[in-house]
Amino acid sequence: MMTPEQRLDRLERIMKLVVRAGLRERKETREKINALIDAQLRTEEAMTRSSQKRDEALTRLARSQEDRIEKQARSLNEAMAEQSRSLNEAIEKQARAQSEAMAEQSRSLNEAIEKQARSHNEVMAEQARSLNEAIEKQARAQSEAMAEQSRSLNEAMAGQSRSLNEAMEKLAQSQARTDEKLNAFIGIVERIINERRNGNS
Repeated sequence: MMTPEQRLDRLERIMKLVVRAGLRERKETREKINALIDAQLRTEEAMTRSSQKRDEALTRLARSQEDRIEKQARSLNEAMAEQSRSLNEAIEKQARAQSEAMAEQSRSLNEAIEKQARSHNEVMAEQARSLNEAIEKQARAQSEAMAEQSRSLNEAMAGQSRSLNEAMEKLAQSQARTDEKLNAFIGIVERIINERRNGNS
């Protein structure tokens, strides 16, 4: 049969094992919390890199659109200028030939040429307006598509961040409850040990 001192020694050994197990569990829990924090930091870094890449892509797209529009505008202006020069040359040549032949016919021909030039300019202006409207419509559609992709990406990242925060909060609450139970148990054991020692003394 065990003596009170043996029982007390055995209880102290058991308590030491329990305390070591509690400390080991606390260490493992802290390691899990640190792992979650590292994961959160990596997620935030990935979000930052993704945002930077998205901004760079938007900038490149805007620059590409501006360059394309500028090139199209230059080509259109050059074509219109060339057509205008060719038309003016033909009109001047025809006007000189008609003026040498007959003044009245020259006036009639000049009126017809001016009328034709106005009509041609109106057609070219209408074509230019249609082309600009098509370019603006395409740019708006691409901008809306990029904005929709950006919103979808931000919503997905926000959902991941919320899930991670909820998991960390639950883990912290579980750790707090475990610490409270362990501290209460250690207090009871210490009180029993003190009572036994005081009783033996």
